[in-house]
Amino acid sequence: METDFQNKQSKLHQKYERQLEKEKTKLEKYSGREQQLQLHFSQQSQSNGKLYTSVQLIRGEKNELYETKGVVHRLVNQKYRLTGNVPKIEHYTPASTTGKIAKVTVTAGKYALKSTATAALAVETAGMQVAAYYRKADIRKQERILGKNQRYEDSGILHKAINRTYRLTGTDFSVKSKLQNYHPTSLAGKAFKAAASTGYTAAKTAVFVGMAAETQLTGGHEQFQLKFTRQQDNNGKFKTKIRVIRSERAYKLKNKGILHRFVNQKYRLVGDVPSLSKTVDTALSKWKPSTMRGMTAKSLIRVGTYTVKGTAKAALKTALALDTGAAAVTDMTKKKAVYEMKQGLYQYKQEATDDMHKAVLEDAKLVKDAAFGVRSHFQKKKQHKLHKAQYRLQKYSLQDAKPQSKKKLKQNKREIKAKKSEIRIQKLQFKKEKAIGNPADKTTFRTEKKGLKLEKKELKNKRKQTKMELKVSVQNVRACVHRRFNKEYR
Repeated sequence: METDFQNKQSKLHQKYERQLEKEKTKLEKYSGREQQLQLHFSQQSQSNGKLYTSVQLIRGEKNELYETKGVVHRLVNQKYRLTGNVPKIEHYTPASTTGKIAKVTVTAGKYALKSTATAALAVETAGMQVAAYYRKADIRKQERILGKNQRYEDSGILHKAINRTYRLTGTDFSVKSKLQNYHPTSLAGKAFKAAASTGYTAAKTAVFVGMAAETQLTGGHEQFQLKFTRQQDNNGKFKTKIRVIRSERAYKLKNKGILHRFVNQKYRLVGDVPSLSKTVDTALSKWKPSTMRGMTAKSLIRVGTYTVKGTAKAALKTALALDTGAAAVTDMTKKKAVYEMKQGLYQYKQEATDDMHKAVLEDAKLVKDAAFGVRSHFQKKKQHKLHKAQYRLQKYSLQDAKPQSKKKLKQNKREIKAKKSEIRIQKLQFKKEKAIGNPADKTTFRTEKKGLKLEKKELKNKRKQTKMELKVSVQNVRACVHRRFNKEYR
């Protein structure tokens, strides 16, 4: 009976040993760098002293040169799968004439194949370089198109003329810089500088007004905004700088009603906009009075602030509601007037029986259709151009990200399999110790197993995230394709 038990234990031990060796082999396979199938040549000596070459199929580390792009490059770099003492024709020394002729023939074929492969590699490399050059040029072009849209360029003649200043680089010779660097000492010089500054500001304002009018006429969606930037000077103090910029119009500025438009001008203030209520609240929170009079004053100021703020908000909402009602009445009156005009035009069309009246109506309709058609055409053309640029940039970014993502996914898969092998090895070691009657600490085993499973789960989540990012990139490119070929922008 005892002998049977020992035999059973021995068989279990041998079984777990085989499984352990198998799992350790898997762990070596998936740990470290990626591997590939290779032919390993090794020279061995026979009993009579002669050398012979044996070939063995193994799994070795993947060579970095093997991952070169290009069909011909990959085909030529298959030579890196041959490792060890690879036989060469130069080492072959035949004694017979037939062997020498065969060696010369094989050598000539080798050099012919090598020269052909070198020429093919050179041609493919040149093609890849040309493709990369045109790709970079196209990327710069599409980025410039999108940059023009962001910098309100390409919207009209005045915009194009003004934005030629972006082509001037180097030392600044503008009127603004000259006025800033001009420091007169005499009274006449100071008066001239003040007059020149006033004239420069007036001219700049006129240009801004002209650009705004041109934007409205060309159907642009930009507006002037005040951008507040909080910066720290050399003394360590923070100051707020204000700049006039040109950016996308806020959708809330399209509301009807005079009061609505006046109130919603606050959306023209962007960046670190100073707030009076925040300033008061900050000052009150920093103020910590110790006397009863100070505490009462602080409470009264806080209550007064909330009261004024609530009253102003309620009054503003009431005024906005009245403005909405007035806008509705105005719209109704406008619609009624337009309807009456259409009725009069229809009656005029019915009564206009002679050719002169018909010609006037047709000419007016033709002029109206031409004006609206030209404006709509240029708007759609510009929009299509922007969508095309966005599509091409996203396509290039996807082409760059896809190989990297695939590489990450492949490496992640190897890491998951390695963790799986580690869990199996730990489990088999525990069973092996238990089979020979030397059980290990079960609590330690469970803790280690839990940690390995957690690492495996993290790797799987990372894999899911990489797959999702790749999927979102593909969906964005497809959405750009759909917008690009939509009938609306054709």
